[in-house]
Amino acid sequence: KDRLTVLTSLVVCRLSSTGVQYREPCGPERTYHHTMSDIFVEYFDHLLKNRFGDAAVAIVRSMHIRGSVSLKDIDRSLSGKMGQRKIAACLISLLRHRIIRFTPGDTKKYDINFEGIQMLSRIPIYCKLCLLFYGDAAGDILLPLFATGTAKASEILRAALMRSAKGSKEDYRKSELLVDTLAILTKTGLLQCVKAVCPTEVCDEEQERPSSESTTISKTELLDSLQKFVSAGGKVEKFRQNLPATKPPSLWDLVLVPNIDTLNALWRDRIIAEVAAERIDETAGDIMSRLLCVANTSNRSTHILSAACEAVSHAELIRSLKEVPAYLDSYITLLLDDPFCLLEQQPGIAGGMYICPYKKIIKHLLVRHAENIVQVLFENSGLRIFRILVAEGYLSCEALERRLLIPQKDFRRVLPRMVANG
Repeated sequence: KDRLTVLTSLVVCRLSSTGVQYREPCGPERTYHHTMSDIFVEYFDHLLKNRFGDAAVAIVRSMHIRGSVSLKDIDRSLSGKMGQRKIAACLISLLRHRIIRFTPGDTKKYDINFEGIQMLSRIPIYCKLCLLFYGDAAGDILLPLFATGTAKASEILRAALMRSAKGSKEDYRKSELLVDTLAILTKTGLLQCVKAVCPTEVCDEEQERPSSESTTISKTELLDSLQKFVSAGGKVEKFRQNLPATKPPSLWDLVLVPNIDTLNALWRDRIIAEVAAERIDETAGDIMSRLLCVANTSNRSTHILSAACEAVSHAELIRSLKEVPAYLDSYITLLLDDPFCLLEQQPGIAGGMYICPYKKIIKHLLVRHAENIVQVLFENSGLRIFRILVAEGYLSCEALERRLLIPQKDFRRVLPRMVANG
């Protein structure tokens, strides 16, 4: 189900302030456009109501209907049911979670950020991925950050420590692990630095977009601040004690947010590893996962839109494995020869270099899912027609009928149905 969800997001469509719009919204597609918009609205209303309350639902619905709106426009559209202070407070919360975004211009307006709304529905998946790729400490860091949307590094670490604090000397070792994990998450681009969103900024300044470059944190100051919190007892009552000053802000206490693109790239890598395990076996899936993990931690072309990861050497792959499989070279050969193009080899020193061609794998997965749908709707005859057209491209009706080894009555019954259904 998760794999189908991420593949569906790659369909040729775009999200706008009015819902889902296809490039050629005509005929049957126009009806489907309205159906998808209604589904998005109902689903996201449910998510917003559970996380932020009815006020957030009303504000986002106003943006969905009107597009970019100002604070006065929102107040006017709600007929004065909520005061401007309550609206501003709700906008601050939505900005912190990147549910909405600031629209630059002469008039200060706000619009829906569909990436932020989609992230709400994927938080459990993202947390599970962080546990798999970075360990339990990463999950402890991500959960409070998802809960607050945007937070300072010192506050994230304190909230993460409170999740597993035992009130003993082990908390000091745990604090070191959390700081090291936070440094790794920022180095690999999973967390990005932004400007804090506070009540004085919501109506005056533009929300800063996350930087595409990796961020380096100061581990010494963060560890010192966290250990002071441990010494004070590590309780909720002491959470604000010994925090860095806000005015002037500490340069080392960065404000961090989750990087949606990197999280989606992790999700893609996990799907590819599962495909390798499904097509070969679990050992092949583990090898594929380790190779992608090396590319990810090295920050090598792992963006969600990358066509392929950069090359990983044979030596790097061996070092990443806890136990080297007895037939590692045989498994690599199986991955290289798989029809899904799970792995490609490039010439290099010490055993060659390997890349994962993301674009080719996604194409094969999309075709396979399309074949499953065609087989359900049009049975085996429709599946054979679909496969020949995918392989050969455009064919006339007569040429297609000659290529198919199926009864003529089945061909003439199925083909018009497939054309009518688009």
